[in-house]
Amino acid sequence: MPLLVNIYKLLKHNGVRVLFELVGVNESEQVYNDDNFKYINLIPYYEYLERCSKADFLLEVMQSTSHSGYTTRVLEAYNEPQI
Repeated sequence: MPLLVNIYKLLKHNGVRVLFELVGVNESEQVYNDDNFKYINLIPYYEYLERCSKADFLLEVMQSTSHSGYTTRVLEAYNEPQI
């Protein structure tokens, strides 16, 4: 969590308009709150895709694993949702 808070503060300090919405964070780990740094409940998949398509950029921070490369979030953000 400290990594995300530091990234958020750095971007905000440099004038980047940011919105961090973290899902599935235990209440005991919710140590930082700001206007645009929020802990949210799950949202419907379509709403997630819509939010991604409207963003100028997405930051994906993955847990340390043996997996390398990007996830499908990159492709989901690139493609506008179809109605």
